[in-house]
Amino acid sequence: MMGFADFFRKRKKVVEEIKEPEKIAFDDIENFIGSKRKEINGREKEIFVLIESKTKIFVDGFSEKINVLENKGDGLKKTEDKIYSIVKGNLSYYIVRVRRFIEDINNLKEEDFGEFIDKINKLLLDFNKKSHMSYQKISLMLGEEMADIGRHINDFSKYLTTLFNENKDIIDSSKVISSVESNLADFNEVKNTLSVVNGRITSLGEKIRENKETDKKILKEIDELEKSDSYVENLKRIEESKLTEEELEKEVYQLKELIDFKALGNIFHVSEGRMELVKVHKEDFQTNFQKDGGKEILSLLNEAKLNTETISVKIQQINDKKGKMIKNKGKVKENETDDLLSRSEGLKSEINNLNDEKIKELKRCEKFETSQEEVINQIKEELIKLNVVLG
Repeated sequence: MMGFADFFRKRKKVVEEIKEPEKIAFDDIENFIGSKRKEINGREKEIFVLIESKTKIFVDGFSEKINVLENKGDGLKKTEDKIYSIVKGNLSYYIVRVRRFIEDINNLKEEDFGEFIDKINKLLLDFNKKSHMSYQKISLMLGEEMADIGRHINDFSKYLTTLFNENKDIIDSSKVISSVESNLADFNEVKNTLSVVNGRITSLGEKIRENKETDKKILKEIDELEKSDSYVENLKRIEESKLTEEELEKEVYQLKELIDFKALGNIFHVSEGRMELVKVHKEDFQTNFQKDGGKEILSLLNEAKLNTETISVKIQQINDKKGKMIKNKGKVKENETDDLLSRSEGLKSEINNLNDEKIKELKRCEKFETSQEEVINQIKEELIKLNVVLG
């Protein structure tokens, strides 16, 4: 008994006339594919009408032949009991398989033409495989009836094979269309992602431009400030204060050289408290003198009768100069450019970070553009199968 697949292997090749490829724009692909899909669905409906009609005839005829077979089986004479028993048992099994096969055929739903044909083919192959042995054994006593059933199944298989061969382009085109639809979905997804990435790149570029403009204005403001009289005067006061501090440090050092710490130590070695004061002043005269303007050291010198007019005058000069310096510092303003310079540095750092982000996004963009190009090439390859080229 020959099945659907056997006929399929023997189908003849049809030489088709070579047609000039159709040219379409990329933006028209969706409309083209939609139109093709609609056309294929229309053809499939027509084919399903034919299959449904033919299947009904096949099922009705099959059921009728099985009834005849079943009646013949019931009327078999019990000649050669062993053969009779074998035929009778296999006939029951065969009829069960037939009814299940008919039920499966009737339950098939119209879907994609290719999938539908695959399911029918599978049902036929499965039926042939599972009923083959029973078919052969039943033929021992009911050969004519079984041959009639075999011809009936083969006729149905041959019809489906011919129908399939004549409309195989529908299956091929449907697969191509499904592939193009999938590729278009991928393309649109990549396109949307690219749009987001490009938007991000534009946004980063705008932020970089704005920050550069702001930094330019800040640097201009700094330049204008540095040229102003008030800024120059303030810098002068700052410089004078620094010079005065340096002079004071030198004079305090000179003052220390005028003091005989050894003599002070000899006088106060019996007084732990005063000896400690002598010691700390000797070790860090600058710090301790600045704390009280020299009051403690002057008190020690007076008590030890080691103070001199030179020392007293020097202390007074230092304190007078320190007072003037403090007064001058009070007129000094904070450097107005410090805050502006800090803002400028912050902007430059942000610009660098934004540029790093922009480079990353550009690399992502390049990656997605490559992916998009690959998808377009896949679509081109699929469309060629439909004799269509992008123009």
